Amino acid sequence: MEQLLKLYLNPFPTLYTDRLILRRITVEDEQNFFEIRSNKELMSALDKEPFKNLEELLSFFEQIEAGINSNKSIAWAVCLKDDNRMIGHVGYHKIDFVNHRAEIGYALLPKFQNKGLCSEALKAILDVAFNQFNFHSLEADVNPANNPSIKLITKMGFVKEAHFRENYFFKNVFLDSAIYSLLKKDYLRAQS
Repeated sequence: MEQLLKLYLNPFPTLYTDRLILRRITVEDEQNFFEIRSNKELMSALDKEPFKNLEELLSFFEQIEAGINSNKSIAWAVCLKDDNRMIGHVGYHKIDFVNHRAEIGYALLPKFQNKGLCSEALKAILDVAFNQFNFHSLEADVNPANNPSIKLITKMGFVKEAHFRENYFFKNVFLDSAIYSLLKKDYLRAQS
């Protein structure tokens, strides 16, 4: 019998780790969210333009809400347990129900990087993806020059699946993309 992809988003799942709370992003996060999405260093690593104003952020927030409401994407605010302030975000987008697959995304303010927090947040959403939502696989689309991101996802068990040459146009330059994936069976085997 076919297993269905099961996204339980009502109520929205709040996730807890040793040091973090992953919760729904709200309009109260506006200033912290803007700090993340306007950070030039962080956005450069993601090959994205930093937001210039709150209107761009509000439009992005509306896209996040629409994605959740239509089951096309899910995003969590990453917060330290002792401080509910948003320091980053993680989630799934491009959810493919037919193939039980989604692309993961993650961003953490530079001052909170290199502390294992992003690994902790990713581990939480991988657990939910494979143990509750019934994803078959997840992928990460990474700039091959983004060594910290590649190190992070390979540590989580992702393996390189593809390398696309100059398939992405950013800042008047064509960039390469590397696609990494993680299968549910490989993730579960590594957890046992």
